[in-house]
Amino acid sequence: MLNEKSNLVYLDISLNNLSGGLTNCWKNWKSLVHINLGSNNLTGKIPPSMGLLSSLTSLHLHDNKFYGEIPLSLQNCRSLLIFSVRENNFSGNISNWIPHSVMTLQLRSNSFSGNIPTQICQMSFLIILDIADNTISGHIPTCLHNITALVFNNASETKLSFFSPSTIK
Repeated sequence: MLNEKSNLVYLDISLNNLSGGLTNCWKNWKSLVHINLGSNNLTGKIPPSMGLLSSLTSLHLHDNKFYGEIPLSLQNCRSLLIFSVRENNFSGNISNWIPHSVMTLQLRSNSFSGNIPTQICQMSFLIILDIADNTISGHIPTCLHNITALVFNNASETKLSFFSPSTIK
């Protein structure tokens, strides 16, 4: 079934004990808008075919054992509003191609390195930027103050309820 065309829009198999890697069959699931694979024991790299999900608005891969760099193919997910890959083993620099429409960017507790890319300052809808517990270095971009929607008040310590981006008006 995973290799056949699907009209699936919402996939949430989070909070299970799933293991293994992700297959490269995402080209058959182009109707997906929401994917939540968080809090499992999944491993491996993000398959390049996930970049074919051009309608994707939220991608939750948090709290797994994924590794490697975030694939450049995800730049094709231009509708992405929520991108959560916190608590994995991702490495490399923070990607500078992340869509400007992103509202939540959670990269916490990985092995990202390098500087904070100034492209983050172009994300005018950004509400949550969580890049804690990595090996990021360099200066904090001064342009961050231009992101007026950004929550600065201890967002990592506050419990936030997040609803589907379509409910935000």
